[in-house]
Amino acid sequence: FAKRLQDKYLAAVQDELGLMERTCSPIECDGIKVNTFDGADANEYMLFHGAPSGVIPRLMLQGLDPRNAGTNAGALFGAGTYLASNSSKSDIYTRPNDRGERCVLVVRACLGEVHKTTEPMRQSLRPPERPDKRGPLSSVQAITQLGGGCVEHPEFIVYKDSQTLPQYAIQYG
Repeated sequence: FAKRLQDKYLAAVQDELGLMERTCSPIECDGIKVNTFDGADANEYMLFHGAPSGVIPRLMLQGLDPRNAGTNAGALFGAGTYLASNSSKSDIYTRPNDRGERCVLVVRACLGEVHKTTEPMRQSLRPPERPDKRGPLSSVQAITQLGGGCVEHPEFIVYKDSQTLPQYAIQYG
């Protein structure tokens, strides 16, 4: 538990709710839905994030930093934090420690108003602009190949570190 990260996350949820006028369109997500406070809905979900075992303690303490996008693998949707509803997708990005154990994070994520894409967005630093020009949307959802998209498994990308809150680290062998 990192209180600083929780405070930052809760402020980001409030910010997203303000931009969305306290409501957003529901999305299809197999992640665990989290109830946003005060009866609002910010499309909050528990999702997975994979990383090399050596950086997990730092991520739990400092949070997920979109500026590190592409340092462990590609960045098909730009410089964001990549999250998945399937742990098997996140497992691809893990690396074992000296004992052969891997680790994925369970992350609370505020997806807010989501841009759904079927195409790569390699140069993106943020989601596309909201239709009413109030600034960028909150996140990106990569549509799977079954839905006409370009990824095998559902993926969600956020571009602000404050929109994610690491909750658990699951170690496995």
